[in-house]
Amino acid sequence: MLHFEVGHMLGLLGEAAARFGFHLHPTGDRADIPENWLSGDDHIVTTAAALRTKVPEKTHAAPEIFVQLHADKDDRYQAGFYRCRDGGLEPHGNAMVRRKDVIAINQAIYNRASFGVALMARRSEWYAAFVDLGRLLHRLQTSHPALGFMSSDYSFLSGHEMKAAARLSALVGTETFGGQAPMSYFAIGGGISAEQRASRGMEEDVVHMRGPAEIFKDDLRELVPEYMVPSTVRIASDIPLTPNRKIDLGSLRAVLDQEEQAKRIIPPRTSTEVEIASI
Repeated sequence: MLHFEVGHMLGLLGEAAARFGFHLHPTGDRADIPENWLSGDDHIVTTAAALRTKVPEKTHAAPEIFVQLHADKDDRYQAGFYRCRDGGLEPHGNAMVRRKDVIAINQAIYNRASFGVALMARRSEWYAAFVDLGRLLHRLQTSHPALGFMSSDYSFLSGHEMKAAARLSALVGTETFGGQAPMSYFAIGGGISAEQRASRGMEEDVVHMRGPAEIFKDDLRELVPEYMVPSTVRIASDIPLTPNRKIDLGSLRAVLDQEEQAKRIIPPRTSTEVEIASI
């Protein structure tokens, strides 16, 4: 799978290079990955691009942009899903990408966001789609000093989509994208202060340092008193049920113990990893 952040970086590189008269061109080459970078479960697709002064020919359609408003803005725009067209917003229904659709580490931020932006392109033009959507997201993130965006979901080349990407495909349909599920990037956004814009600290990224158990406990604190929040939370990939469709607690304990024992521990392999592990 090619992580969509690669597209974001290529888009940023293309945006910066254009200021100096250079443009990104795909070369079709594949970059070699050192074997010690990968574990047996890793599957990586690589690509390469060249910077040239020649402007590349535009042979594919521009990305489509959809916006969802989380609350009514004025008489013209009510909460809902819209398609950007001819400089305005065209209603596309009331259904939206939901909080539960975005990745867990960004669900708390979703609650504070006032809108979301979906960038979508044809899957058949995968390289161009990665670069175009990455460049477009970078432009959005730098478009206005009072707006902030958090990337919250993206497509995979494997077709095993994350929840928001699958939700977007269902909301928009495939007709606009050659009958295939589109490549997509979803970001949530809202107003930010001048202090947030100027900050170079890590305060905004603290949420990404928590695991699913910590996120679950934080969400639970909003619903129940503190004494009802469990001290320990374990995440199970599957919940075994009895024939009566009730949770089989005995089997669940066995599943959790089995998963814990099966976790693969990879020891430090380089001097840098050894030094970090010793801290």
